[in-house]
Amino acid sequence: MHTVQTRPLEGLLVLEFSHVVAGPFTGLKLLQLGAQVIKVEPPARGDYLQALAHGRRSYEAMNAGKDIRRIDLASSEGRDEALALATQCDVLLDSFRPGVLDRHGLAYETLAAVNPGLVHCSISGWGSQQGRWSSLGAYDHVMQALTGISLQTGNPGDPPIKVGFPLVDTGVGLLAVNAILSALMSRARSGRGQYLEIAMWQAALQLMYPMACELLTTNVESPRVGNGGYTGSPGAGFFACADGWLALGANTPAQLDRAAMALGIAAPDWRAETAVLPSPQTVFADQVAATLRTMSSEAAEAAMRAYDVPVARAHSLRQFLEHAEAVGLLQAETTGITEAVRAPGRGWRSFEPGSTSP
Repeated sequence: MHTVQTRPLEGLLVLEFSHVVAGPFTGLKLLQLGAQVIKVEPPARGDYLQALAHGRRSYEAMNAGKDIRRIDLASSEGRDEALALATQCDVLLDSFRPGVLDRHGLAYETLAAVNPGLVHCSISGWGSQQGRWSSLGAYDHVMQALTGISLQTGNPGDPPIKVGFPLVDTGVGLLAVNAILSALMSRARSGRGQYLEIAMWQAALQLMYPMACELLTTNVESPRVGNGGYTGSPGAGFFACADGWLALGANTPAQLDRAAMALGIAAPDWRAETAVLPSPQTVFADQVAATLRTMSSEAAEAAMRAYDVPVARAHSLRQFLEHAEAVGLLQAETTGITEAVRAPGRGWRSFEPGSTSP
């Protein structure tokens, strides 16, 4: 099997005005596709992420391979340098608040007049068309609260719960890459660039697409299901084992029957109707929970897999990475600017036609 190192953006120049996660992550993805990326940072402090004790290695990994330029946009020399770069680049990536680059003579209309093929992608919390909100700052957990993610997570009655990683920041980065690639494909046909506006709230809705569609269509909000499966199946969710937790994904009737066989319990008659007694679903869920509490998570996982029921033990990130690397699932790469940082890579593999499938 021969992997293909695809670099479809080779030869394209990206000029990146960004900091922290969303913008740099977008630039990294374009770099991994072969683009040359020039990242502009303030001369005095650089990217704010560098100053955070837990952010330095993230900065190194997301910006390794980029041409880092310290440019003072407040000076005439800095503005001239940035303008010269902007007139040459194919993509201008901007994660400042709307209007910041405009004030420094780098408005899209100004740049497009001399560089009509320019694709300008602006990432912000709110977008430029939201009135007074457009000038407001935004962080990942703030947008999780605003858009409903923090009240979609957890159980009914729980306080707001944020997802334990910068979900919206990375989500908006992937959405921005998608938009940029679309604009570049369009430019290949028309020769004209575009101005793209990607807001964090838009990315949050994309991440909650099924729930948003349900509410927009029926005006019925999806309930908070905590650790239960989204389908409401009695065999889907997290269950306590003797030594840890198991995520069980028995969603279909066939999977529920196979889960029952794996645990040695009877599958109920799903058509049975009871007026007073607990429903078959409740009885089955209680039986699954009681049986799994007597088993080790490893034995329970093996039993479910033997019957082709989707299942996984709950791992910490450390446990998963160690396991993934040990079995060859993870293809980590070493990167960095001033120190060696190990990173999970671009996130996919590609194979030549006719080679053995992975």
